[in-house]
Amino acid sequence: YGLIDITPVLTKSSNVATSKMAFAIQSTQLLSMFRRVGLGAPTHAGFPGESGGTVPNRAKWRPIELATISYGYGVSVTALQLAQGYATLASGGLFRPVTLLRRPTHATAGERVMDAQLAKTVVHMLESVTTDAGTGSRARINGFRVAGKTGTVHKLGAGGYAEHEYLSVFAGMAPATRPRVVTVVVVDNPRN
Repeated sequence: YGLIDITPVLTKSSNVATSKMAFAIQSTQLLSMFRRVGLGAPTHAGFPGESGGTVPNRAKWRPIELATISYGYGVSVTALQLAQGYATLASGGLFRPVTLLRRPTHATAGERVMDAQLAKTVVHMLESVTTDAGTGSRARINGFRVAGKTGTVHKLGAGGYAEHEYLSVFAGMAPATRPRVVTVVVVDNPRN
């Protein structure tokens, strides 16, 4: 795509640009953000047998690891963890643990893990993904501004990544101006 800013990186889902951005920051910063939004740890939402996912925790990542982790390979998260991360963006950078259980209202105050203006800016950039130019145009809803991100990953098979086996994901929120709903859709082996 040539020289682009961050919005088209998200719009077009550029792994090359995402890798370059990851190389420009310290790997500890990337790991810290993953942890702050709840990736790589159980949500404790009250669902029995929940997986904690996997986010590598090393003092130094190899360049190939940093590149692939920046666009979602080498990490494993549940749909609920991903929704919790997007809910943090949707709430202006406040982390609130997701739950399936009724909790007292004071438990939902949240912990600031991201600058509010930064979260708002990222949500605005994620709106571009649902335009005609974006990879998530089918997530558009008439009458609502939708923000989100698509992702496609190879599934693991015997001895590595399976050649023709994929998971497709869309994580998003609406209305983008003041998000009230966050959702994650996962399609196992999409066809046409």
